[in-house]
Amino acid sequence: MVRHAHASFGLGSYDRLSDHGRDQARRLAEVLGERGLPVERIVCGALQRQRETADLLATALGDRPIHVDARWNEYEYMPLIARVKPMYRRHWLMVADLARTGNPSRRLQEVIDRALALWVDDTLGTPTTEDDDELLADAPAVVDPRSGELLQRPDGGRHELDLPDDPSAIVVESFLDYSRRIHAALDDVSTQSGMSLVVSSAGSIAAAAAPLLGIPPTGWPALQRVMVNTSVTKVVRGQRGITLVSFNEHGHLEGVPGLKITYR
Repeated sequence: MVRHAHASFGLGSYDRLSDHGRDQARRLAEVLGERGLPVERIVCGALQRQRETADLLATALGDRPIHVDARWNEYEYMPLIARVKPMYRRHWLMVADLARTGNPSRRLQEVIDRALALWVDDTLGTPTTEDDDELLADAPAVVDPRSGELLQRPDGGRHELDLPDDPSAIVVESFLDYSRRIHAALDDVSTQSGMSLVVSSAGSIAAAAAPLLGIPPTGWPALQRVMVNTSVTKVVRGQRGITLVSFNEHGHLEGVPGLKITYR
């Protein structure tokens, strides 16, 4: 199981690889090609960042066909954090709010961690609206906390990452359903003969690995948080079922000039 390469974590669509992410994927593809692994099939989720990573790996392994299985998709984090911070259902307000905190990356991670903990416990609660939604609505511009660019408030219309204005209309997949689809996808691919290469995301790979390590659902957020882009996690299936061989291995990125280890 391979985690997708570094994605474009910014105001645009997150669901595509960054230039650095493509370099990471090419590096992994180079290493896998050198190893001559007898990969018989490549499976990936339906998300663009997963498919782009799979395409680069498939080319290095001899243009292997790619089977798309949406069960390997990552959970959608925006509906989760919108339950914890309802103003974040509007992307402009989220960026503006994070920009004024002084440490937007840390603040966003705090909100995500809180949302994941409640999600796992099935205690996200009833969605509400916030009194401070309009505090930032009239801001003419903010600085993008990730790029440093000055961003103008959208002039009408919606951002591609906006959620429904009515919080009650935001659909949230339960953590139990999420875990079940990941385990079903892993079970299916592991019953096939030979070696399979699955390209997915941090949460999904961690959800597959956690029970193999004896880690309860409450420990899953910490496990997925440390996963490196293009890291490799290996499992084998034998008479006793599925066994974890390695987790989050990313030696192919170490010591390579110009390549960074990233977690987004």
